[in-house]
Order: sequence, then C-alpha cells, then structure tokens
Amino acid sequence: MVWSPALPSVLALGIAGVFGVLAIIGWRRREERCAGAFVGLTTAFAFWSLCYGFQLGFTTAGEQLGWWRAGLVFGSLVAPAWVLFGLRYAGKDEWITPNAVVLLFAEPVAYAMLVSTNDTHHLIWSSIGFQSGHMFAPYAPTLAVCYYLNVAVHYMLISFGLFLLVGTGYPSLGLYRRQAITLLLTTVPAIVANISFPLRRSPVPGVDLPPSASVF
Repeated sequence: MVWSPALPSVLALGIAGVFGVLAIIGWRRREERCAGAFVGLTTAFAFWSLCYGFQLGFTTAGEQLGWWRAGLVFGSLVAPAWVLFGLRYAGKDEWITPNAVVLLFAEPVAYAMLVSTNDTHHLIWSSIGFQSGHMFAPYAPTLAVCYYLNVAVHYMLISFGLFLLVGTGYPSLGLYRRQAITLLLTTVPAIVANISFPLRRSPVPGVDLPPSASVF
C-alpha cells in the first residue's frame, strides 16, 4: 500500500486544513449564537475533504474504498449542520428541539448504515471502476437509488437553510444584507458542484468537487 498524492489530493487536504482552521476559530468564539452550528458545519466539511484527499492518493479500489465510504458519511452531515446554522442565524432557536435535531440527523445515520453495508444490498452503488487518462485514479462508481435519494434530501435541506439565511438577512440593511448575499453567492458553487459528480458533468473529470467548491 503506497500513498502517492497528486495535485487534486494535495488540494483537497489543503482545503480540509482551511475548514479545520475555521472550525477552531468558531470554537474559540463559541459564546456567539451561531458559533456552535458553524463549528459543526466546518468540521463536517473538513473531514469530508480530508477523506477525499487521502482517497485520491491511492490507486486501487480496495485502498480507496474505506476513505470513499467515510467521505460519503461526512458529506451527508453537511446539510443538517447547514440547517442548524440557518436556524441559529434566523433566530429560530425555539425550532431546535431535541426531536427536531434527531429528525434532521436520522437520514445521515440511516445513510451511513447503508454505506457501511452496501456490499450486501448495493443500494448506494452497484459497482466501482476507475476513470482512465488522469494523473491520479478517480473512482467512477455506478450509483444506485439511495445515493440519489440522499442527494435529493441534501438539496431540500440546503434550500431550506438558504431560505432561512436570505429571508432573514436580505430584508435587513447594511451588514446583514451583505452577509446574506455573500452566503448565497458562496453556496451556489457548492450546489452546482454537488450535482455535477452524479451527472458525470464535473468540470474536472473524475473529481468530486463539493468539498473544494464550498471553500470559495
């Protein structure tokens, strides 16, 4: 087993470091109202990017598989963490009940169980190959129904979080409006990148862009 990181792997690891720093900054300012949700969101992104960076450094399916599984799990945590951040930002603290949190994270937990047991049911992916003609060996999975269901849930949650953020910030003046516009503009690339991989329309062939797109 030899780990030989190419440029995409190094970039993903660098992005993981950026999110890690943001998580630390958020933790140091944890007394602020949105800080806890921000830490959860940036931590999910950091581990997602970290897993992907390590994955791309390996050249066989067996070596990449564990990292890909872990990346799928951490990636599924981003949307519910985003909704919690949106609720905090919008001042909807009364909506963040224990039952609501359990409901938000029930789908990622179920998805993680399906990912870990995919070899027995093939509901997330049915087969995995590699794309050729690259400086590295990216996965080319044949994705299955529950992967796309997860993407659909992910989009619904992200859209709800955007509605909370823009609906709260844009009608305001000054700083809050600028924050809302900035959040909207920085989220759109991640949304586009998230759908480009399953549709095989990634601008960088073979690379799953959501972790890297989200840092911009």
